[in-house]
Amino acid sequence: KAEFARTLILIVGLRYEYFDPAADFNPKISEEFTVGAPTFLTENLTPAEKKHRLSPRISVAYPITDRGAIRFSYGHFYQVPSLSRLYRNPDFKQLSGITPTFGNPNVNPQKSVQYEIGLQQALTDNLKVDITGYYKDVRDYIFTQEFRGGKGELTYRELTNLSYANTRGITISLLMRRSPGSPISATLNYTFQLAEGNRTEPVDEIFFDFKAGRQTETFLVPFGFDRQHILNATLTFSEPGDWRVSTIGRFRTGKPYTPSFPSNVVPISFEQRSARQSAQWNVDLHAEKFFSFFGLSYSLFIRVENLFDTENELFVYSNSGQALFNINQKVNPTQFSDLRRRIQRGDGGLIADSDLDNFYADPSRVNAPRLVRLGVSFAF
Repeated sequence: KAEFARTLILIVGLRYEYFDPAADFNPKISEEFTVGAPTFLTENLTPAEKKHRLSPRISVAYPITDRGAIRFSYGHFYQVPSLSRLYRNPDFKQLSGITPTFGNPNVNPQKSVQYEIGLQQALTDNLKVDITGYYKDVRDYIFTQEFRGGKGELTYRELTNLSYANTRGITISLLMRRSPGSPISATLNYTFQLAEGNRTEPVDEIFFDFKAGRQTETFLVPFGFDRQHILNATLTFSEPGDWRVSTIGRFRTGKPYTPSFPSNVVPISFEQRSARQSAQWNVDLHAEKFFSFFGLSYSLFIRVENLFDTENELFVYSNSGQALFNINQKVNPTQFSDLRRRIQRGDGGLIADSDLDNFYADPSRVNAPRLVRLGVSFAF
Protein backbone atom coordinates (compact mmCIF):
# COMPACT_ATOMS: atom_id res chain seq x y z
CA LYS A 1 0.00 0.00 0.00
CA ALA A 2 1.35 3.43 -0.95
CA GLU A 3 0.03 6.95 -0.35
CA PHE A 4 1.32 9.83 -2.46
CA ALA A 5 1.09 13.36 -0.99
CA ARG A 6 -2.19 12.37 0.66
CA THR A 7 -3.92 12.55 -2.74
CA LEU A 8 -3.49 9.11 -4.27
CA ILE A 9 -3.82 5.77 -2.53
CA LEU A 10 -2.46 2.74 -4.37
CA ILE A 11 -2.81 -0.88 -3.26
CA VAL A 12 -1.10 -3.68 -5.20
CA GLY A 13 -1.25 -7.34 -4.26
CA LEU A 14 -0.45 -10.84 -5.47
CA ARG A 15 -2.17 -13.93 -4.05
CA TYR A 16 -1.02 -17.53 -4.49
CA GLU A 17 -3.46 -20.40 -4.04
CA TYR A 18 -2.82 -24.14 -3.95
CA PHE A 19 -5.51 -26.82 -3.86
CA ASP A 20 -5.02 -30.57 -3.81
CA PRO A 21 -8.34 -32.46 -4.30
CA ALA A 22 -6.67 -35.73 -3.17
CA ALA A 23 -9.32 -37.81 -4.94
CA ASP A 24 -10.02 -39.70 -8.15
CA PHE A 25 -12.35 -38.72 -10.97
CA ASN A 26 -13.76 -40.61 -13.95
CA PRO A 27 -13.04 -38.92 -17.31
CA LYS A 28 -15.07 -41.52 -19.25
CA ILE A 29 -18.39 -41.60 -17.44
CA SER A 30 -20.30 -41.18 -20.69
CA GLU A 31 -18.70 -44.37 -22.07
CA GLU A 32 -19.38 -46.47 -18.97
CA PHE A 33 -22.88 -45.08 -18.42
CA THR A 34 -25.32 -47.68 -19.79
CA VAL A 35 -28.84 -48.99 -19.34
CA GLY A 36 -28.93 -51.88 -16.94
CA ALA A 37 -28.58 -53.04 -13.37
CA PRO A 38 -27.06 -50.85 -10.63
CA THR A 39 -23.30 -50.56 -11.03
CA PHE A 40 -20.21 -48.57 -10.06
CA LEU A 41 -18.51 -46.56 -12.83
CA THR A 42 -14.95 -47.10 -11.64
CA GLU A 43 -13.08 -48.62 -14.62
CA ASN A 44 -11.27 -45.44 -15.63
CA LEU A 45 -10.55 -43.66 -12.36
CA THR A 46 -7.74 -41.11 -12.61
CA PRO A 47 -6.14 -38.97 -9.87
CA ALA A 48 -7.34 -35.36 -9.95
CA GLU A 49 -4.73 -32.71 -10.74
CA LYS A 50 -3.34 -30.37 -8.12
CA LYS A 51 -4.24 -26.74 -8.81
CA HIS A 52 -1.84 -23.76 -8.59
CA ARG A 53 -3.12 -20.23 -9.21
CA LEU A 54 -1.70 -16.67 -9.04
CA SER A 55 -4.07 -13.73 -8.60
CA PRO A 56 -2.79 -10.17 -9.23
CA ARG A 57 -4.89 -7.31 -7.82
CA ILE A 58 -4.69 -3.53 -7.87
CA SER A 59 -6.86 -0.71 -6.56
CA VAL A 60 -6.56 3.07 -6.77
CA ALA A 61 -8.43 5.80 -4.86
CA TYR A 62 -8.12 9.46 -5.75
CA PRO A 63 -9.88 12.37 -3.99
CA ILE A 64 -11.25 14.89 -6.52
CA THR A 65 -12.66 17.37 -3.99
CA ASP A 66 -12.79 17.69 -0.22
CA ARG A 67 -16.14 15.83 -0.38
CA GLY A 68 -15.61 13.31 -3.16
CA ALA A 69 -13.33 10.62 -4.53
CA ILE A 70 -13.09 8.25 -7.45
CA ARG A 71 -11.82 4.68 -7.23
CA PHE A 72 -10.81 1.88 -9.56
CA SER A 73 -9.97 -1.75 -8.92
CA TYR A 74 -8.89 -4.73 -11.00
CA GLY A 75 -8.24 -8.25 -9.87
CA HIS A 76 -8.20 -11.97 -10.58
CA PHE A 77 -10.19 -14.25 -8.27
CA TYR A 78 -10.43 -18.04 -8.15
CA GLN A 79 -13.20 -20.05 -6.56
CA VAL A 80 -13.25 -23.76 -5.77
CA PRO A 81 -16.72 -25.35 -5.64
CA SER A 82 -18.18 -26.41 -2.31
CA LEU A 83 -16.74 -29.72 -1.13
CA SER A 84 -20.21 -31.29 -1.02
CA ARG A 85 -20.52 -30.70 -4.78
CA LEU A 86 -16.91 -31.58 -5.57
CA TYR A 87 -17.02 -35.01 -3.88
CA ARG A 88 -20.66 -35.92 -4.45
CA ASN A 89 -21.26 -39.62 -5.15
CA PRO A 90 -17.53 -40.48 -4.69
CA ASP A 91 -18.16 -44.18 -5.49
CA PHE A 92 -19.64 -43.19 -8.88
CA LYS A 93 -22.69 -45.29 -8.17
CA GLN A 94 -25.33 -45.61 -10.89
CA LEU A 95 -28.79 -46.83 -9.84
CA SER A 96 -31.29 -48.24 -12.30
CA GLY A 97 -34.10 -45.83 -13.22
CA ILE A 98 -32.56 -42.87 -11.35
CA THR A 99 -30.76 -39.87 -12.85
CA PRO A 100 -27.50 -39.82 -10.88
CA THR A 101 -25.41 -36.76 -10.08
CA PHE A 102 -21.62 -37.06 -9.93
CA GLY A 103 -19.08 -34.73 -8.44
CA ASN A 104 -15.82 -34.02 -10.21
CA PRO A 105 -12.66 -33.38 -8.13
CA ASN A 106 -10.82 -32.44 -11.34
CA VAL A 107 -12.86 -29.35 -12.27
CA ASN A 108 -10.84 -26.18 -12.66
CA PRO A 109 -11.35 -23.41 -10.11
CA GLN A 110 -13.72 -20.78 -11.47
CA LYS A 111 -11.71 -17.75 -12.63
CA SER A 112 -13.18 -14.25 -12.41
CA VAL A 113 -11.47 -11.14 -13.76
CA GLN A 114 -13.24 -8.23 -12.11
CA TYR A 115 -13.22 -4.51 -12.87
CA GLU A 116 -14.88 -1.81 -10.81
CA ILE A 117 -14.97 1.96 -11.08
CA GLY A 118 -16.82 4.19 -8.66
CA LEU A 119 -17.53 7.72 -7.57
CA GLN A 120 -18.67 8.87 -4.16
CA GLN A 121 -19.62 12.47 -3.55
CA ALA A 122 -21.22 14.36 -0.67
CA LEU A 123 -23.94 16.58 -2.16
CA THR A 124 -24.74 18.29 1.14
CA ASP A 125 -23.71 17.82 4.76
CA ASN A 126 -26.27 15.02 5.11
CA LEU A 127 -26.71 13.63 1.58
CA LYS A 128 -24.22 11.36 -0.23
CA VAL A 129 -24.32 9.68 -3.66
CA ASP A 130 -22.30 6.63 -4.64
CA ILE A 131 -22.14 5.39 -8.26
CA THR A 132 -20.42 2.08 -9.05
CA GLY A 133 -19.95 0.35 -12.39
CA TYR A 134 -18.67 -3.21 -12.48
CA TYR A 135 -17.85 -6.00 -14.90
CA LYS A 136 -16.94 -9.61 -14.13
CA ASP A 137 -15.51 -11.84 -16.84
CA VAL A 138 -15.78 -15.51 -15.84
CA ARG A 139 -13.93 -18.49 -17.29
CA ASP A 140 -14.43 -22.13 -16.26
CA TYR A 141 -17.80 -21.30 -14.69
CA ILE A 142 -18.65 -24.13 -12.27
CA PHE A 143 -21.93 -25.77 -13.20
CA THR A 144 -23.75 -29.10 -12.78
CA GLN A 145 -24.50 -30.02 -16.41
CA GLU A 146 -26.88 -32.70 -17.66
CA PHE A 147 -25.36 -35.14 -20.15
CA ARG A 148 -26.50 -38.18 -22.10
CA GLY A 149 -24.52 -41.37 -21.69
CA GLY A 150 -24.04 -44.63 -23.56
CA LYS A 151 -26.26 -44.61 -26.62
CA GLY A 152 -28.15 -41.62 -25.32
CA GLU A 153 -30.99 -43.48 -23.60
CA LEU A 154 -30.24 -42.20 -20.11
CA THR A 155 -29.09 -38.90 -18.67
CA TYR A 156 -26.77 -38.10 -15.81
CA ARG A 157 -25.53 -34.89 -14.17
CA GLU A 158 -21.89 -34.07 -13.56
CA LEU A 159 -20.01 -31.11 -12.10
CA THR A 160 -18.14 -29.42 -14.95
CA ASN A 161 -16.82 -26.11 -16.26
CA LEU A 162 -18.69 -23.92 -18.70
CA SER A 163 -16.36 -22.01 -20.99
CA TYR A 164 -17.65 -18.50 -20.39
CA ALA A 165 -19.95 -16.25 -18.36
CA ASN A 166 -20.07 -12.58 -17.43
CA THR A 167 -21.86 -10.19 -15.11
CA ARG A 168 -22.01 -6.43 -15.65
CA GLY A 169 -24.00 -3.65 -14.12
CA ILE A 170 -24.22 -0.30 -12.41
CA THR A 171 -25.39 0.64 -8.92
CA ILE A 172 -26.55 4.09 -7.83
CA SER A 173 -26.97 4.72 -4.09
CA LEU A 174 -28.26 7.72 -2.18
CA LEU A 175 -27.82 8.05 1.58
CA MET A 176 -29.52 10.77 3.60
CA ARG A 177 -28.54 10.70 7.24
CA ARG A 178 -30.60 12.27 9.99
CA SER A 179 -29.69 15.92 10.44
CA PRO A 180 -29.99 17.84 13.75
CA GLY A 181 -33.60 18.83 14.37
CA SER A 182 -34.98 16.53 11.68
CA PRO A 183 -36.56 13.11 12.37
CA ILE A 184 -36.02 11.78 8.82
CA SER A 185 -33.31 9.55 7.36
CA ALA A 186 -33.48 7.52 4.16
CA THR A 187 -31.59 5.37 1.65
CA LEU A 188 -32.24 4.57 -2.00
CA ASN A 189 -30.36 1.93 -3.97
CA TYR A 190 -30.88 0.99 -7.63
CA THR A 191 -29.00 -1.72 -9.57
CA PHE A 192 -29.14 -2.56 -13.26
CA GLN A 193 -27.40 -5.87 -13.95
CA LEU A 194 -27.00 -8.51 -16.66
CA ALA A 195 -25.69 -11.99 -15.82
CA GLU A 196 -25.16 -14.38 -18.74
CA GLY A 197 -23.42 -17.65 -19.54
CA ASN A 198 -23.10 -20.24 -22.27
CA ARG A 199 -26.30 -22.12 -22.98
CA THR A 200 -26.61 -25.66 -21.57
CA GLU A 201 -29.86 -26.75 -23.23
CA PRO A 202 -31.34 -28.53 -25.08
CA VAL A 203 -29.42 -31.57 -23.85
CA ASP A 204 -30.43 -33.67 -26.89
CA GLU A 205 -28.98 -31.21 -29.39
CA ILE A 206 -25.71 -30.84 -27.49
CA PHE A 207 -25.38 -34.62 -27.11
CA PHE A 208 -26.01 -35.54 -30.74
CA ASP A 209 -23.75 -32.74 -32.02
CA PHE A 210 -21.00 -34.09 -29.79
CA LYS A 211 -21.53 -37.70 -31.00
CA ALA A 212 -21.49 -36.54 -34.64
CA GLY A 213 -18.37 -34.44 -34.17
CA ARG A 214 -20.19 -31.20 -34.98
CA GLN A 215 -19.59 -27.86 -33.30
CA THR A 216 -22.65 -26.96 -31.24
CA GLU A 217 -23.93 -23.44 -31.72
CA THR A 218 -22.90 -21.42 -28.69
CA PHE A 219 -24.48 -18.22 -27.44
CA LEU A 220 -25.11 -16.50 -24.14
CA VAL A 221 -28.34 -16.87 -22.19
CA PRO A 222 -29.39 -15.28 -18.88
CA PHE A 223 -28.55 -17.16 -15.71
CA GLY A 224 -31.44 -18.45 -13.64
CA PHE A 225 -30.68 -15.92 -10.87
CA ASP A 226 -30.48 -12.90 -13.22
CA ARG A 227 -32.65 -9.94 -12.25
CA GLN A 228 -32.11 -6.90 -14.47
CA HIS A 229 -33.59 -4.24 -12.18
CA ILE A 230 -33.42 -4.12 -8.38
CA LEU A 231 -34.61 -1.19 -6.27
CA ASN A 232 -34.34 -1.01 -2.48
CA ALA A 233 -35.42 1.92 -0.32
CA THR A 234 -35.65 2.67 3.41
CA LEU A 235 -37.40 5.56 5.17
CA THR A 236 -37.05 6.18 8.90
CA PHE A 237 -38.73 8.65 11.25
CA SER A 238 -37.19 8.70 14.71
CA GLU A 239 -36.54 10.57 17.90
CA PRO A 240 -33.47 8.90 19.46
CA GLY A 241 -34.24 7.28 22.78
CA ASP A 242 -37.99 7.90 22.38
CA TRP A 243 -39.52 6.28 19.28
CA ARG A 244 -38.74 5.01 15.78
CA VAL A 245 -40.83 4.08 12.70
CA SER A 246 -39.11 2.62 9.65
CA THR A 247 -40.11 1.00 6.38
CA ILE A 248 -38.17 -1.10 3.91
CA GLY A 249 -39.39 -1.35 0.32
CA ARG A 250 -38.10 -3.70 -2.37
CA PHE A 251 -38.76 -4.05 -6.08
CA ARG A 252 -37.11 -6.46 -8.49
CA THR A 253 -37.83 -7.85 -11.93
CA GLY A 254 -38.54 -11.54 -12.33
CA LYS A 255 -36.04 -14.33 -12.93
CA PRO A 256 -35.81 -15.97 -16.38
CA TYR A 257 -37.20 -19.41 -17.18
CA THR A 258 -37.52 -21.65 -20.24
CA PRO A 259 -41.09 -21.92 -21.60
CA SER A 260 -42.22 -25.45 -22.37
CA PHE A 261 -45.60 -26.54 -23.71
CA PRO A 262 -47.18 -29.87 -24.65
CA SER A 263 -46.56 -30.56 -28.37
CA ASN A 264 -50.31 -30.68 -29.07
CA VAL A 265 -50.66 -27.11 -27.72
CA VAL A 266 -47.55 -25.34 -29.06
CA PRO A 267 -45.47 -27.70 -31.27
CA ILE A 268 -42.25 -25.69 -31.00
CA SER A 269 -39.36 -25.42 -28.57
CA PHE A 270 -38.14 -22.19 -27.01
CA GLU A 271 -34.65 -20.90 -26.39
CA GLN A 272 -33.23 -21.49 -22.93
CA ARG A 273 -34.47 -18.93 -20.38
CA SER A 274 -36.17 -16.80 -23.02
CA ALA A 275 -39.07 -15.72 -20.77
CA ARG A 276 -39.27 -14.00 -17.40
CA GLN A 277 -41.43 -14.23 -14.33
CA SER A 278 -43.48 -11.25 -13.28
CA ALA A 279 -41.87 -8.52 -11.16
CA GLN A 280 -41.92 -8.69 -7.35
CA TRP A 281 -42.34 -6.00 -4.74
CA ASN A 282 -42.76 -5.88 -0.98
CA VAL A 283 -42.85 -3.41 1.93
CA ASP A 284 -42.04 -4.16 5.60
CA LEU A 285 -42.80 -1.91 8.59
CA HIS A 286 -41.18 -1.63 12.01
CA ALA A 287 -42.38 0.69 14.80
CA GLU A 288 -40.88 0.87 18.30
CA LYS A 289 -41.44 2.93 21.44
CA PHE A 290 -38.70 3.15 24.11
CA PHE A 291 -39.23 3.40 27.89
CA SER A 292 -37.07 3.59 30.97
CA PHE A 293 -38.29 2.32 34.35
CA PHE A 294 -36.26 1.87 37.58
CA GLY A 295 -32.99 1.89 35.63
CA LEU A 296 -34.25 -0.71 33.15
CA SER A 297 -34.60 0.18 29.47
CA TYR A 298 -37.22 -1.60 27.43
CA SER A 299 -39.35 -1.07 24.37
CA LEU A 300 -42.63 -2.15 22.81
CA PHE A 301 -42.53 -2.88 19.09
CA ILE A 302 -44.61 -4.04 16.15
CA ARG A 303 -43.15 -5.64 13.03
CA VAL A 304 -45.21 -6.13 9.91
CA GLU A 305 -43.77 -8.25 7.11
CA ASN A 306 -45.41 -7.84 3.70
CA LEU A 307 -47.37 -4.79 4.83
CA PHE A 308 -49.60 -4.65 1.73
CA ASP A 309 -50.10 -8.44 1.57
CA THR A 310 -48.68 -8.71 -1.93
CA GLU A 311 -48.56 -12.09 -3.64
CA ASN A 312 -45.24 -12.52 -5.44
CA GLU A 313 -44.60 -15.56 -7.61
CA LEU A 314 -41.44 -17.35 -6.46
CA PHE A 315 -41.62 -20.33 -8.84
CA VAL A 316 -43.67 -20.63 -12.02
CA TYR A 317 -44.79 -23.52 -14.21
CA SER A 318 -42.88 -23.44 -17.49
CA ASN A 319 -46.07 -24.08 -19.52
CA SER A 320 -48.04 -21.15 -18.09
CA GLY A 321 -45.55 -18.67 -16.65
CA GLN A 322 -47.70 -18.58 -13.50
CA ALA A 323 -47.12 -19.92 -10.01
CA LEU A 324 -50.60 -21.27 -9.26
CA PHE A 325 -51.83 -22.38 -12.67
CA ASN A 326 -50.60 -25.23 -14.85
CA ILE A 327 -51.83 -25.54 -18.43
CA ASN A 328 -52.41 -29.27 -17.86
CA GLN A 329 -55.56 -28.28 -15.97
CA LYS A 330 -57.04 -27.23 -19.33
CA VAL A 331 -55.23 -29.54 -21.74
CA ASN A 332 -55.84 -32.72 -19.77
CA PRO A 333 -58.96 -32.20 -17.65
CA THR A 334 -59.47 -35.97 -17.27
CA GLN A 335 -56.08 -36.66 -15.64
CA PHE A 336 -57.73 -37.25 -12.26
CA SER A 337 -60.88 -38.97 -13.58
CA ASP A 338 -60.10 -42.31 -11.96
CA LEU A 339 -59.34 -40.70 -8.61
CA ARG A 340 -62.54 -38.61 -8.80
CA ARG A 341 -64.57 -41.79 -9.35
CA ARG A 342 -62.93 -43.37 -6.32
CA ILE A 343 -63.73 -40.27 -4.25
CA GLN A 344 -67.37 -40.48 -5.34
CA ARG A 345 -67.42 -44.12 -4.22
CA GLY A 346 -66.02 -43.08 -0.86
CA ASP A 347 -62.54 -44.56 -1.42
CA GLY A 348 -60.67 -41.26 -1.49
CA GLY A 349 -59.98 -41.00 2.23
CA LEU A 350 -59.41 -37.35 3.18
CA ILE A 351 -59.04 -36.22 -0.45
CA ALA A 352 -61.89 -34.09 -1.83
CA ASP A 353 -62.77 -32.96 -5.34
CA SER A 354 -61.70 -29.41 -4.42
CA ASP A 355 -58.21 -30.71 -3.62
CA LEU A 356 -57.87 -31.99 -7.17
CA ASP A 357 -59.21 -28.74 -8.61
CA ASN A 358 -56.41 -26.92 -6.78
CA PHE A 359 -53.77 -29.58 -7.31
CA TYR A 360 -51.33 -27.18 -9.00
CA ALA A 361 -52.09 -24.20 -6.73
CA ASP A 362 -49.27 -24.95 -4.31
CA PRO A 363 -48.96 -22.03 -1.81
CA SER A 364 -45.22 -22.66 -1.40
CA ARG A 365 -44.77 -21.30 -4.94
CA VAL A 366 -45.68 -17.77 -3.77
CA ASN A 367 -44.34 -15.66 -0.91
CA ALA A 368 -45.81 -15.68 2.59
CA PRO A 369 -48.83 -13.44 3.30
CA ARG A 370 -48.82 -10.53 5.74
CA LEU A 371 -47.32 -11.38 9.13
CA VAL A 372 -47.67 -9.14 12.21
CA ARG A 373 -45.49 -9.54 15.30
CA LEU A 374 -45.95 -7.70 18.60
CA GLY A 375 -43.20 -7.83 21.20
CA VAL A 376 -41.25 -6.30 24.02
CA SER A 377 -37.47 -6.04 24.46
CA PHE A 378 -35.38 -5.40 27.56
CA ALA A 379 -31.86 -3.94 27.85
CA PHE A 380 -29.86 -4.51 31.04
